[in-house]
Amino acid sequence: MGKTVHLNMPKKIEPLFTRVSAVKDGLLAAHKAGSGSPNEVIGNEREIFIRNYLEAAYPKPFRFAGGFITDSEGRKSGQLDIIVEKLHSISFPAQAGSGERLYLAEMVSAAISVKSNLSAQWKQVITEIDKLNPVKSDPTGFFQVNVRSGSIPFFVVSYSGAQTLKSLEEKLNSLPQNNCLKAVAVLDSNIFATQTSPNNWVYSQDESSFFYFIAQLHDEITQNFTVAESIWKYACEITDDK
Repeated sequence: MGKTVHLNMPKKIEPLFTRVSAVKDGLLAAHKAGSGSPNEVIGNEREIFIRNYLEAAYPKPFRFAGGFITDSEGRKSGQLDIIVEKLHSISFPAQAGSGERLYLAEMVSAAISVKSNLSAQWKQVITEIDKLNPVKSDPTGFFQVNVRSGSIPFFVVSYSGAQTLKSLEEKLNSLPQNNCLKAVAVLDSNIFATQTSPNNWVYSQDESSFFYFIAQLHDEITQNFTVAESIWKYACEITDDK
């Protein structure tokens, strides 16, 4: 039996609402603190989001890092800011201690792109979608809960860039059909949009929008769950026994 989420009916339960709002304000403040710094310093949006929210909010078994994703047919995404691994998974760093990893599609819950200005960097988002969309997950784990196959859910969070819902709506409506983009949040303008079915977007612009983004991302991180996922299909050909 399905459930309907009503974005136009925020609860604003205290002190949770104030706590989440403070997290969003902290992300914006940390980003603003780097404004005007050299490029190698301000190119830090991803680290701010990982350190100030994801790693602070989730327990240690969850891993968040950059890199790219491949599937068992050899299709590859481009470089992605943040990739969220499933529990009981495996990924491949280039060397010990590396922050960039190679991920297998079945081992990934979601991918996140972090932007400073969504309008200025929209072409980058389109490129990331075009490269990620063909990469397919085909879970075959021993134990599966709410297993999702197909494209990897893609999330975009931007510190600024779209000030009105109309400006974001125009961008999202121009995307190709059946794209992997799941949700977008623009922090400074309190905008949230989520794709509830192919090419059908639902929008919100109020103080709960960042909370909505967190809730949507959390669903993808925790609900799509497999145990004992084999990676033999990445190593060699496999045939069914007769």
